[in-house]
Amino acid sequence: MFMLALLALAADIPRAAVDAAVGRLLKEHRVPGAAVAVVIDHRVAWAAGYGVREKGGAAVTDATLFQMASVSKPVTGVVAAALAEQKRVDLDRDVNDYLKGWKVPAAPAGAVTLRTLLGHRAGLTVHGFGGYPAGAAVPTLVQTLDGKPPANSPVVRYKPDAGSPVRYSGGGFCVAQLALSELTDRSFAELMKVELFDKLRLSRATFEQPLPEALRGDAATAHDTAGTPYSGKYHTYPEQAAAGLWASAGDVAAIFADLSAACAGKRSRILGRAAARDLFATGVGWPARYTGRVFWASHGGSNAGFRCLVSTHPADGRGVVVLTNSDAGDKMTEAVVSAVRRAYKW
Repeated sequence: MFMLALLALAADIPRAAVDAAVGRLLKEHRVPGAAVAVVIDHRVAWAAGYGVREKGGAAVTDATLFQMASVSKPVTGVVAAALAEQKRVDLDRDVNDYLKGWKVPAAPAGAVTLRTLLGHRAGLTVHGFGGYPAGAAVPTLVQTLDGKPPANSPVVRYKPDAGSPVRYSGGGFCVAQLALSELTDRSFAELMKVELFDKLRLSRATFEQPLPEALRGDAATAHDTAGTPYSGKYHTYPEQAAAGLWASAGDVAAIFADLSAACAGKRSRILGRAAARDLFATGVGWPARYTGRVFWASHGGSNAGFRCLVSTHPADGRGVVVLTNSDAGDKMTEAVVSAVRRAYKW
């Protein structure tokens, strides 16, 4: 019994160091709340909440939902890769072949595919989106793509940058969202639920926008850099594939733990080994390609009042998820990832 107690204590030492670092960073940057999850050996080792969901309110727990912002993009990429592995979609086919009504205008044949869209290499415009405050009119996805009212973002069009093959484009993910929805005859949120969340038994993660009433009691509130809550609590993002995921830190960690397991040839509920490695090798869902056996793949996220960061090492199943409910959260996300790496001597 004494030896078991010592082993448990030794295992808690890295966690205690991370807890201390997160607590310090929350105070230093006036961030109301955060959630952290750690993946070890392709499994979620632990997930925890820190601070409060809303200034003066209830505590963040390991079940608290945060807006995942652009971390929605690599999650979308996982499902696109799964559909390709199932032979339900060809990632290299001209995306206009899958679009039933709206089409990408002025693009050369074959230039815009799901693979190039999801890897930010399709030459499409519009970097990101500001969301819609509570009470504001929310556009349809096609209105967003055409930049028509009530959309508050520019038109999404094919306009490649001659200086670089990679152009970060949330607009491109909106095109992918429309294509994936139309070719499967499902709403995007339903598609992600059936093809990903249900398979991983993530019952509360959702791409539904606005957030369903039943989940709002567990959601973090967005805050500005001064720590003031946003009016209406948070914005709505119809650009779901680009910025619409709501999830807990543990939910997101479970997705990337399963993806890393697939890369290592271990049991995965979502992808086979070849498909998972191809996802990283060709940058499906990520803004760059990754080569070689060993790498850290990271993706940040920035929605109004939320900042987050995911860092995964698929080769050996390590990873960190950091979520915050503040515009000041980007001042601490990388520091938390570094604290985890130090604590576990990665």
